[in-house]
Amino acid sequence: MREVLTQTKNQWAEFSPQQKAAAATAATLTIARPILAVSAAARGIDHDREWTSGDAKQLGVAYLTDLEGNIARAAKAQTALGGALDPMADKIASAVPEIIMASRGEETWANVTIKLARDIGISALRSNVLKETEGRVSISAGLSGKANTAFRQGVNVFAMSPLGEKYPKTRRTLQTISALATVASGAHTGYKLWKSAKADRARTASREAASREA
Repeated sequence: MREVLTQTKNQWAEFSPQQKAAAATAATLTIARPILAVSAAARGIDHDREWTSGDAKQLGVAYLTDLEGNIARAAKAQTALGGALDPMADKIASAVPEIIMASRGEETWANVTIKLARDIGISALRSNVLKETEGRVSISAGLSGKANTAFRQGVNVFAMSPLGEKYPKTRRTLQTISALATVASGAHTGYKLWKSAKADRARTASREAASREA
């Protein structure tokens, strides 16, 4: 994490005022995502309470903050910290509603366990790659990870709505597909991170060899 903070500090120093505003806005939205999602899902701790359209809408708004990356990219104000926090915010905003729905019997614990295991595994791999490469390799979520997150979040919004309660079989089918998609995305993301770290090791070894020869 020290490497991320150092890199972000250096990036911030080079930003224009407009870029700093964009980066700050993106960071605020990233932090808001899990807060909004968790507070919406927490209403379901009361198992006698049915999900409302308001719950689903708040969860949807929470997930829409995932567009914050577009703000940073448009201003060319991406930061290492933003790249590290975004996947963490996604995982919290997705996992907490799923855990609460499982406690209500609205999602299987098997599906939740699969998704949590994938999330924890990828987070550990990202941390290891970040430490090994000292921040030289991007650990931001790729296209497959973003697509999986969007589908997973869409399923959660449906599941936490009156429609989800009206059509429980459809909800369960979508949740199972989401769990399988999460595994596939995790395998793809893990391979990309491993490949990037391997390439970085090769570049580092090449530079060291050239330095010794010089």
